[in-house]
Formats: sequence, structure tokens, C-alpha cells
Amino acid sequence: MTIETGVRKQDAHAVPAITKRAWHEHHFRAMNTTIHLTHYGRNSQMGGYVESFFEQSERRLSRFRSSSELSRLNENDETDCRVSAELFSVLEAAQWATQSTDGLFDPTILADLERAGYDRSFERVQHACDAMEPMDERPAPQNLRNMQTVKLNYSTHGVTRPAGLRLDLGGIGKGWTVDRCADFLHLEGPFLLNAGGDLYAYGSPGGASGWEIEIEDALQPENSVATLSLTNSAVATSTIIKRSWLRGGQRMHHIIDPRTGRSASTDLMTVSVVAPRVSVAEVYAKSALILGSRSGLTFLNQRGVDGILQAEDGTIHATHRIMERLALPSQRTRIQEAIIA
Repeated sequence: MTIETGVRKQDAHAVPAITKRAWHEHHFRAMNTTIHLTHYGRNSQMGGYVESFFEQSERRLSRFRSSSELSRLNENDETDCRVSAELFSVLEAAQWATQSTDGLFDPTILADLERAGYDRSFERVQHACDAMEPMDERPAPQNLRNMQTVKLNYSTHGVTRPAGLRLDLGGIGKGWTVDRCADFLHLEGPFLLNAGGDLYAYGSPGGASGWEIEIEDALQPENSVATLSLTNSAVATSTIIKRSWLRGGQRMHHIIDPRTGRSASTDLMTVSVVAPRVSVAEVYAKSALILGSRSGLTFLNQRGVDGILQAEDGTIHATHRIMERLALPSQRTRIQEAIIA
């Protein structure tokens, strides 16, 4: 079966308004977050094209829109479907992510998210959970239908999956969208594209050596724990703080551990990872957060990416290589570098 996307393709070459090179800014709401773009170039309308691309991706990938291509795939009773090239690309990235993280990242945990209470757009979750009982303390049933059971046909964009398997592509879908925008933005000149903390920095502003990215303090959000100098790289942050809620007096959050089917039990509050692509950084940040400070640092070092991890007591853990890029706000910040066994 072919799932129609309902999204009209837009030609990047149709973007008008070519002027002399200058700095431009654009911001908008999409994917339940605020998107900020700062870029240098001749085309003052690139911000509008980025906004349009995000809108298309949200219409395609959102599990909260019944008309989205992903929702129609999730609700389709047929186990064999053909999907758009764009959705297929995100599914391909998700399958790589599952393999690369040994299953710590797995978008087939949608049923677990819904059991925890995250079955609607986040601003409506807490009100709905007020009337719910706490989750059963018994272990969740083992999920035998993970992303490895999804088969992708590269020649036809076909997707074969077990009956009833449903997907949540929220985090990796946003990262994929930022990556696609970065692919055409870099042709214009330096830019910083920030999608709610998942960002890509290209080139540098003015005579600076890179873009200065502040890493927010999870305990005191008005402060930063460090400033990171970044160029031609991506950063993604995963946290249990901003999307958490109470279900029957029980604290829940949206980072599901696929091994348990429950909100991850971790000593970390937030993880920021630097990687070549936003989707890669997002996947590794979430996986490190699930693992906790000690195993999370080992995980990041084994994959050759850098990260900053903040524990519940405020202690900052960091990989070795990232230390040379950091500027610390004060001596009170406690940094513990990774110890590689």
C-alpha cells in the first residue's frame, strides 16, 4: 500500500530576494519549540524556506497529527507499506541509531510513552495525568517488536513491520530536519540554526573563532554551566527536566528506557553531545542519559563523540576532548572528566 504524504514539494531554487551579503535573523514555532536562525548571505528569504521545511516535516512526522504520514503508517493494519522518500530517510536514520546504540535508542517505544501518560501534545499531558493512577510496579512486558524487526526496501521505499508496531520519531525527526536545512544553508555562508537546543553551527560570526553556545544549568536554567565554542558541528541536548509530569503522584518523563519500557532511572538530569550531525548528537545524548553518568561517559568515548553531562547533584561530567573547547563561568563549576577504563 502507498501512503500519500499530502505535502507539496517546494523547489529551493524558487526562493527569491537575492541582495547583497548581510546578516539575517528569523524565528518561528514548529515541533512544539521555538526555532531560531541567524545566517549571513545574500538571500534574505532563507529563513522563510527553513520555516516552510519545518512545517512540511511536522506535517509528515508528527505523531500528534492524525493526518500526518507517520500517523497513517502507525494506524495502517497492513504490514507492508510504501512511504515517501523523506519518511523513508528518517526511518533509515532510526534503524542506524538502534544498531549504533545497541538498542538504547528505539522509536518503537510509542506504546510505553502512552502508558506513561504522554499520549497527547505535551502542554496537555499533566491535566490528563492528574486523574490517572500510578503506573503498575510490575515490569513492563518485554518488547519483542523493536526497530530491528522493521525491514526497509531501498529500491521501492517499502516498509515491512510486525502488525501493530507503532513509531515515535519526534527527537530524531527534529534532528533530521535541522540536518536537511543545514545542507542547503551552508551554501549561503555562516549560520546558526537552533531548534530548541538541537542546533547546527557553520562557519563563525564576524572575526570570532566559532559560535559561542551556552550549556544551560539544569538546576538554575537562568545560568549556564559552560560556554562551548562551536563551528561546523552539531549539538543536541537530552533532558528529563523539561518534559516531566506527575501521574498519580509518580514522577514521569519522556525518556523511555527500551530495556524496561519505563521512564529511565538515571542519575543524570541532562546530556549535551557534540557530533557531525544533529540527528547523531540527539541519538547519542539520549542514550547516554539513559545509561547514567559513568556508563554514559564510556558510551560517548567509545563512539568518538564529545559530551557534557550534568548529574542530579549538579556535578558536571565531561569527555576529555571537549575540555579544550569549554569556557567555565566560575570556579564553582565542578567538572569531572571521563576516566576511560
